[in-house]
Amino acid sequence: MKLDLSRFPEPHVAGQAAGVTRRTVERWKNENPAFKALFHQWREESRDTCRTRVLGLGGRAISTLDKALLAGDVKVALALVKGLDLMSPVEKVEIDPEVVALQNDLDRRRKISKLTEDIKDQIAHDQFVAETTDNQKRRR
Repeated sequence: MKLDLSRFPEPHVAGQAAGVTRRTVERWKNENPAFKALFHQWREESRDTCRTRVLGLGGRAISTLDKALLAGDVKVALALVKGLDLMSPVEKVEIDPEVVALQNDLDRRRKISKLTEDIKDQIAHDQFVAETTDNQKRRR
């Protein structure tokens, strides 16, 4: 049975049209790799379609926001400030490429140092386990 998700708003609606229950569709999503991949493709295409439609409304949304702000709508202004996260502290970021390169090098060195310490700890642990095992064998 082929279930064409592209013509339906939700997978379970496609399932109903194909004569299967919502539970069957959910089982297929969880247990059938081919159906799961098809579902993921459908979901991505649906999201892309929604994003495209929302982007198409952007101009009208900005015009509406502009009119509301020009009219002094405080609720719209606050919603915009919150939505743009304008009240949060701004993280200072470095804009000098040389300083950024130095920071990257420092981060890399710290990671290497941490890995080195982890390796030393693992070696010490392995030696301890080996010595403990040897001691136990000698006692027997």
